[in-house]
Amino acid sequence: MKKSRDVKFVIYQVLYIFVICVIALKGADINLEEVISKENVVEKTFADSLKKYIDSLLALGLVPEIKIDTTRKFLNLEELQQQLTVMRTQLAVIQTNPDFKPPELKQEREPEKKDEKLEIKEEDIVPLQVSALTQYTQNTVSNRGNVSLEIIGDDGGTIVSVPAGGSRSFTLGGQRSVTYRQGSQSKTVSTKDNQKPKLSLQRLVPVGPEASLRNMQSQVGYRVTLSDDYPGQLEVKITGPVTVKQASSDTYDVTLNFLQSKSAFDRYTENKEPPFTVTFQVIVKDKVAPHNIQQSGVYQFGEW
Repeated sequence: MKKSRDVKFVIYQVLYIFVICVIALKGADINLEEVISKENVVEKTFADSLKKYIDSLLALGLVPEIKIDTTRKFLNLEELQQQLTVMRTQLAVIQTNPDFKPPELKQEREPEKKDEKLEIKEEDIVPLQVSALTQYTQNTVSNRGNVSLEIIGDDGGTIVSVPAGGSRSFTLGGQRSVTYRQGSQSKTVSTKDNQKPKLSLQRLVPVGPEASLRNMQSQVGYRVTLSDDYPGQLEVKITGPVTVKQASSDTYDVTLNFLQSKSAFDRYTENKEPPFTVTFQVIVKDKVAPHNIQQSGVYQFGEW
C-alpha cells in the first residue's frame, strides 16, 4: 500500500516538472502577481444569480434570447450588485404573478438616416426647350427636363411652375416676353400677339327703293362670319329687329323680322319717303383679350 502511494507521488512530481518545463519553453511568465484587482472581481454568487435570472426569463418566454458581451468590463461592483437585486425582485414577482411583464430591455437604436436628396449633376440636366406663348389665351407648357421649370413674366413675377416630367396649362396676360428658367439655364422669348377677330357681313337680298319688305323677310338677308384664332373665347351678340340662326361655330344667318302685315307697313311708312331703312348690330367681345368689335347691317326697302 505504501509502495503504491510512492509510485503515484513520483508520477505526480514528474508531471508537475513536465508542465513547468512546457510553460517555460512557451515563454510564459510564472509569478504570483494578481491578474485583476480583488475589488474588481465579480463574486461567484452574483454571477450565478445573474445566470439563473436570465435562464428563468427565457424559460417563461418573457424576454428574447439574450446575447452576453463577454468582453465588457464592469468596474463598478456596487452598481452591478444593485442591478442584480432589482432583477431578483422582478423574478420573484413573475413567479407569483404570471401576468406580470418586466420592462422591456431598451436597445440603442442607430439614428435614422435622413433621406439624402439626389444631387443632379450639371451634365445630367436636359437642355432647356422653349416655345413661343400667345398673349391673352390659354397656353400649355410641358417640362421634359429633370428639374422644375419656371416661366417668369417681363415684370419679374412667376407665371407658372412646371414640375419635372409634367405639364401645366395657364392663361397668359399681356406680357411682351417671358423667361424660361430651369436650374442654371434660362432663356427669354417674345410672346405672340393675340390677333383681333375679323367680322364679315355678307348681304344675300337686294335692297333699295324698289325692294319688297315681304320678300326680304322671307329669306336670309345677311350671313355674318367670324374669323379668329381662338373663337371659343368670343362672345357674339346680334341685336335689332332680326331673327338669328347659328349655322356653324363661326357663321350666323340673319333674317329681318320687322313688320308682319300690310297695315303695319302702311302705318310705319305714312308721311315718309322711301327708301325706308332698318339696321341691326353685331357686337363681338373677346372674354380674355381686350378686343371688342362692332359692325352694322342695313336693310332698305320701298314697298310692302
